[in-house]
Amino acid sequence: MYATIVIFIFVIVLAMRFSYLRKKEAEDMESFFERERKANLSPNRDISNLSYITIPLEKFPSDYIDDEEKALAAELNELSKKPLLNLSGLTNTELKERYGVANLTRLETIGDDYDKSMMLISSLASKRLENKDYRGALSYLEFAAGTKTDVSSVYIMLGKCYSELGETEKIRDIINIVKSLDFSLKDKVIENLSSYFPGL
Repeated sequence: MYATIVIFIFVIVLAMRFSYLRKKEAEDMESFFERERKANLSPNRDISNLSYITIPLEKFPSDYIDDEEKALAAELNELSKKPLLNLSGLTNTELKERYGVANLTRLETIGDDYDKSMMLISSLASKRLENKDYRGALSYLEFAAGTKTDVSSVYIMLGKCYSELGETEKIRDIINIVKSLDFSLKDKVIENLSSYFPGL
């Protein structure tokens, strides 16, 4: 009898929980669509004067290790001619709210080009690391970190470079940058960088 009562109560609690979750989901969807509706009515802003990112090609190595690096550098050179913005973490709804629906497609392209440039920079830095050119790698990595990219390999390679160059104190600054960001591998990156400071 007691077991039956317990099961009955459990079923009631479970049903109430499912009911709450369904209601919460419906409210969230309603809120999302209302926000989307308002975002689609947001006034269009002039985006020509935003703080676009400039890739400092003149600071990067020009003595290419091999044809692969030369090809990567050529791709980066082409992207450097385009407007770039770090739009990581911003949803399409947020972009429309800030800049208007007419600018969405243009901003998506600008954000995608930025992401591509960061991946290229990560690959170029990796080539330099493989050849123990830590200063050359740093020229890429410090720039990328300065844009607050969410490419986790940038910060891990920075830690490696500073460690090899005996500049481990600079890793603390990188940890603080990573802590201020929001990306999926953030905790793993911090753990990796913190390994340079036993007992931290």
